[in-house]
Amino acid sequence: MFHVPPLTERLIIIPSRRRFICARRTTITTFVQRLPRRDAILPVATMPDEFFDLFRSRSTAISVVGAITLTLGAPVLLAQHLAVRNYSVKDGLVRSSIRAIHQDAGGWMWFATSDGLDRYDGAAFTHFTTADGLPSDFINDIIADSGGALWIATNFAGISRYRDRRFANFLPSPTFPLAASNRVNKLLIDSRSRLWVATDGGLFFFHDSRFVALDTEVQALTLAEDSGKTVWVGTTGGLMRVAQTGTLWHLERVLEKIEVQALACDRTGLLWVGTTSGLLLAPPTTAKPPWQKEGLMRYLHKQPIRALLVDPDNTLWIGLGDRGVVRFTRDGMLTTLDETNGLAGSGVRALYRDREGNVWFGTTTGLSKLINEHLVNYTRADGLPDYSTTAASRDEAGAMWFGTRFGVARLDNEKMRTFTTRDGLASNYILTLFTDGAGTLWCGTEAGPSKFQPQ
Repeated sequence: MFHVPPLTERLIIIPSRRRFICARRTTITTFVQRLPRRDAILPVATMPDEFFDLFRSRSTAISVVGAITLTLGAPVLLAQHLAVRNYSVKDGLVRSSIRAIHQDAGGWMWFATSDGLDRYDGAAFTHFTTADGLPSDFINDIIADSGGALWIATNFAGISRYRDRRFANFLPSPTFPLAASNRVNKLLIDSRSRLWVATDGGLFFFHDSRFVALDTEVQALTLAEDSGKTVWVGTTGGLMRVAQTGTLWHLERVLEKIEVQALACDRTGLLWVGTTSGLLLAPPTTAKPPWQKEGLMRYLHKQPIRALLVDPDNTLWIGLGDRGVVRFTRDGMLTTLDETNGLAGSGVRALYRDREGNVWFGTTTGLSKLINEHLVNYTRADGLPDYSTTAASRDEAGAMWFGTRFGVARLDNEKMRTFTTRDGLASNYILTLFTDGAGTLWCGTEAGPSKFQPQ
């Protein structure tokens, strides 16, 4: 059933950090020639750009439950079915392009669009527009304060507060309706309950129903507060932070000549910076970041980052401009999700995790929800030969294959079967799995490659 192919076969397999990298020979030739020997072990941070280009292209796929996965550390994969639910105008959304997402104290989900505000109660959508009191239908952001009031950023008409079923509207520049400061991009309520307002005409904070300007020369796009209570501002010209001298506040420039579109502080205190040309860590850092994080930044080099989200378990979600979502776990596992595995669209503009653990994705062509409570787990009790799952792939018939230390398991119609060296595998320790266009399943093992050809 399984057999070990000759070296002249169309795939080559290179071991790296107890993993095999599989690719077509013509794709990986340049990378192979740079290696000092065939079994070289290189940290991801030092690998050449051609290695990362493999995973950015569609010519290479290591499939894990329908998603492309690159291992940046030494993680263990759990064999899981990912349930994604998509919403569009057919389901009641006023518009499929979602710009921001928020869950209120009552559990209702709110979605910002360029045609108004949508509220979802789990069964139906309710629309809010200028006819209901909004100052503009073009909504850029939604947040809530400690009292439960919603604050809404509009693209042309300042901010709005929704409380007791009524909207109250406020303009940074009331005497100049077309002023750049009335185009509000992002809102932040910091740990001191101050409302910060990022606009095309500068940075403000809102207090006692009036706006106080910190800097009117910058075009502020996004905001975040770190674990040290410093407020950071992403602008079209770089990264800045709010500093205080005596009683006066001002902005200090930290990074220059980049456009910062997203910010997120992780559970270790690191501030991730999403730019139009990749992902960065805000300086200064107390120590050199782990090589897995360096590898992540190299992987996303020149990729436009539009949204960032950090989970309670310190998983980093990265929304890309046109390539879906990247999920980077604390143990170094990187997974990409896009339209090919269920996402409503690949242009991601908003990320949000609700209190039930679901992750929401606002895209340019629809809304998606990764349903946490519908994950299905498989263990040794279900027939897996080992708890430690090292790789996964789906064959053309729809069956799932899972690599372990004790053989490869096939899940078909909820029935699990294990194949080992008795069935022809070169070794029971599976390092990677790959299904090619002909339907052949390739297994990278510690003793070399094996392949399974369906009958």
